[in-house]
Amino acid sequence: MSLATEDEVGLPSLITQIGAHQETWEASTASPQLYDTTIEYQHAGTDRRWIAGTEFCTGAGTLSVFAAGTRIDAERIPAGRRLRVEYLSWRGPMAALFEKALGITAVRPLIFPDAPAGMALSVTNSTRAVFERSTGWNWQVVAILADLTRTLMTARSQVQLPAAQVVIRARRLVEESPRHPWSVKEVSALLGVRREMLWEVFKGQTGLTPGEWIRRHRIRVAQRLLERGMSVRATAEHLGFSSRQHFARSFRMVTGRAPSLR
Repeated sequence: MSLATEDEVGLPSLITQIGAHQETWEASTASPQLYDTTIEYQHAGTDRRWIAGTEFCTGAGTLSVFAAGTRIDAERIPAGRRLRVEYLSWRGPMAALFEKALGITAVRPLIFPDAPAGMALSVTNSTRAVFERSTGWNWQVVAILADLTRTLMTARSQVQLPAAQVVIRARRLVEESPRHPWSVKEVSALLGVRREMLWEVFKGQTGLTPGEWIRRHRIRVAQRLLERGMSVRATAEHLGFSSRQHFARSFRMVTGRAPSLR
């Protein structure tokens, strides 16, 4: 089901074109698509998207911001789930300023899990203004976007989640996609926190740095696969290690022995 509108906005000095969408999808796998500058609020469901080889997992309550030119290589909605989103996309000088202010690029979106209610309301109000087209609707949209930009800039510079939630969400990202070669930089970007903050809370909560925990988790998964009879080479490939040698070094670093001696 889809409800959408897209039209010339009549503000050539700020926005040349704008589109508002409210959509619901059933479980599916979408073909590649290219975005304009887009703010998206996810009301329900779970979504997995791949951008430039990186997997982004989002759930209900997530606000995502994508730069123009963002290519979604693949998108999957789990079986039995329905994804419901509301979003605004636009082109023009204001889009470029918006992206620069937030520091986003075509390969680096901005993701806010459990976004504050005010952010969700801003998306709803802007899409409603585009749908209803009441007098001055275009200026209303510009005002909402300007205010939301300030809110997002402030939110990005602050800690978005309690320390325990940061660890829980970081672990969930890695556990749900053990084949992905996660980096601390990538995990912190997805959670919207500074790398230093992620390092501090992980060390405090688990006694390990994020990098150490990620490495140990991947080796724990590898041990289970080896115990089930999977070969060393197949295990290394399955978990996305660059080579069998790289896998063996990581395995020995964590366990003190070679994977072939399990």
